[in-house]
Amino acid sequence: MSGDCIEFDIRGMTPRPSSTDEGPWRKYIADSVAQEVAIGAIPDSHLFAGDSDYFEVSMVFHILRSELYGGNSPDLDNLSKPVLDTLFCDKRNSKHCKGALYQIDDHLVWKLSLEKRPVDSPQEAGVSLRISILTL
Repeated sequence: MSGDCIEFDIRGMTPRPSSTDEGPWRKYIADSVAQEVAIGAIPDSHLFAGDSDYFEVSMVFHILRSELYGGNSPDLDNLSKPVLDTLFCDKRNSKHCKGALYQIDDHLVWKLSLEKRPVDSPQEAGVSLRISILTL
């Protein structure tokens, strides 16, 4: 059963998998989340989520058609890791837990849905996110 839900797009940059130089992609994600927070698009239930909350995350990656069919299509699991590691924090690898959206570890993601879709321009490339706080 799902509770409070947010949806937003991060477009204008090609998603990078965890096996490549993901730094610029992760910064782009963090900057996009900061913009969503600044305009008030993220409800308090997400801004103040804690260790007793569980999450369902859906990611639709918009990948340039040339990458999907040119034999260089990134694996979905590798695409998801930089997004989760940016949105949530990793308490195991950092003394100061600082996620772009959540100040809790991504082990609280209990359901994950991943998909790739082709796009024709770099402006369309990115990821569409849907994040729900689960009621268990």
